[in-house]
Amino acid sequence: MVFRVRNVAVFITAVCAIEGLALADTVRLKDKTTVSGDVLQVDDDNVLIRLPREKIATVNGQELPPPLNEGAAAPAFTAVDLAGNKQSVGSGKAKVTLLHFWVHWCPHCRSDAPQIEAIYDRYKDDPTVKVITVNLDKQKQKVESVVKERNMLYPVVMAFDPANHSAESEDIQDLYQITGFPATFLIDGQGVIRFKRRGSFAEGHEDLKAEIEKLLAQQGVKAAKVIHSGLSSS
Repeated sequence: MVFRVRNVAVFITAVCAIEGLALADTVRLKDKTTVSGDVLQVDDDNVLIRLPREKIATVNGQELPPPLNEGAAAPAFTAVDLAGNKQSVGSGKAKVTLLHFWVHWCPHCRSDAPQIEAIYDRYKDDPTVKVITVNLDKQKQKVESVVKERNMLYPVVMAFDPANHSAESEDIQDLYQITGFPATFLIDGQGVIRFKRRGSFAEGHEDLKAEIEKLLAQQGVKAAKVIHSGLSSS
């Protein structure tokens, strides 16, 4: 999450740091204000400083929303996917919702796609598990072409499609505080985030199907033993 704050002749870009990260630098501004953070970059016009989130009171007069960590409530939304079907987080019978954010040009997103496809294929007839992907590109025609070219059968919601985006409503991207791609969440039947990854889970050698099965077991649900190509229940 990036914010730009002006203070006299100095610009600071405050980037919310990972919790617990040590701060190395003390910066004194021309108005005598002192800022403690990590200086990441200095160029002719700007100084890039990373600040811990807990130190930021407001940005543009507004408090930051609570971070969406594991154990936090998942923001509810309803949106229309490219097939014209409504997709919802926060309603329905699903005991696990897999929510995945991606863009078409991201190589790390492409790394995750086979596992997303296999999970969708495994659970598409099982009402206890729901798969929703949210694309954050702004060119619908391009995304429709990519979906067709890659034979993506799982639901794809375009966050910036006019059907899902208006000046009066908060963006799905903002709701989930998405600042990089890909990003993946597993949400339980009570609407609580139980698994969260910024970046590729596949490149991190994480087994998302195993995480889903574990979460189902914790909720006392045994997934239907349906076998499709790509993944089978064990």
